[in-house]
This record gives sequence, structure tokens and C-alpha cells, in this order.
Amino acid sequence: MNKSKVLPQKTELDMKPARVDPARLHIIYPGGAGGNFMMKLLSDMFDIPIQSRVTERNEYISQDNKFISHNHLWLNWKEYPQLSAKEWSDFLLYAINRQSTFIIINSRDPYYTISLGAIKNGEWEGKTLPDRTDDYHAHKWRKGSIRSYLWARNELKEWKIPHVYLEYHDLFYDAIEESLQQICTQVGIQVDNLDKYVKMINEYTTINDELIKRYKSDIYFSRYS
Repeated sequence: MNKSKVLPQKTELDMKPARVDPARLHIIYPGGAGGNFMMKLLSDMFDIPIQSRVTERNEYISQDNKFISHNHLWLNWKEYPQLSAKEWSDFLLYAINRQSTFIIINSRDPYYTISLGAIKNGEWEGKTLPDRTDDYHAHKWRKGSIRSYLWARNELKEWKIPHVYLEYHDLFYDAIEESLQQICTQVGIQVDNLDKYVKMINEYTTINDELIKRYKSDIYFSRYS
């Protein structure tokens, strides 16, 4: 295990630190990629108590507890340190001692997911989203964000921490049931009525797609960014 690693990416985005002790089930995901929604869905699937609510913009707000938790990986650890190298090691050691299982959600199209998250936070109210090729922030995020979550997956592999790595398009579009089954298998709890949760994801995604198209009618999720 190399305990001196830190995230290598740099970005000019102004982001705040997030320090979270992982629960027994911990979700790591980029902004706009459905982590709060998955907190609620998995709490229902596995009968985990949770406080959660949903806003009129389909934004789920879910509270961490000792059973399930979540956080983002901020990209610029140099200027806005989320965790130092030692703290990152402590974070992973805590997860090992807690017997945590991680779910990593990555997005091949940060332009789409970041825009969706910003819309849900009210940042684009009364405005039109920029084109994919013109969005400065999306360019900054595209390489950095994707690499960050791949890096986290490799770290969990190296530390032998149980985890499931999912691409956003598989979890929310192309392989929903298979993605949920991966989670069930890793957690060790089989769920008989997966169809119910596939339907929940389909409904959530449909609302998201309708929401984001209000701000840019020709937007789509690109699996090839």
C-alpha cells in the first residue's frame, strides 16, 4: 500500500473541503451523479434508517449515519485540501476497521452531470446552459473528474477494500438491474424485488432528463466524453 498518494489533478474550480468518516456502506460520486438519490434508494433496498427529502427540482438531500454515508472527491487537493496524504490513509484505515463497502459512481460526461447538479441547486435559473464545447468548467472537470474516481477505484483495489465501481450511464440508463445486482452481490444481501428499484431509477432519470432539457433542449448524456 502506498500511503503517500494524493490526487494528482488540478483545477481552477473553487471547491470546498469535505471530510466524512465512511459508514458501513459509503458512496463516492461527482456532483450531479445521483449520490443522494442512491442513498435513499439503497436505504429502502437494504432497510437502512435514513433521513431524506426531495426538492421540487428532483434534488434528493440525504443525511449520513453510521449505516450509510456519501461524499465527493474534490479535485484540487493542493489549494483546497480535502484530506492530506496521512488523512487519506486514515480514511481508508477507518473504512477497513469499520468493514465498509464502497460504491463509486463515475461520469464519462461531467458536462451533463455537473450541469444537472447546478440546475438542481438553482445556479442556472433563468439562463441557458452553454454548449458542450464552450463550457470552460466542463473542460476543466472532464479529465480531472473522470481520473479522480478511477484513481479512487485503484486505491480501494490496492487497499483491498470491498467496492463496486459503476459508470453513471450504466447505473441510470443502460444496465440498471445489472448495476443494482452488483451492489447486492458485494454487500451480500439479495433483494427479490429489484424491478421496484429499477422503476425508481427510471422515473428519477426521466425527471432529470426533462429538467435539464428546460435549460438546453438538445442536451444529451454522452457515453464517449
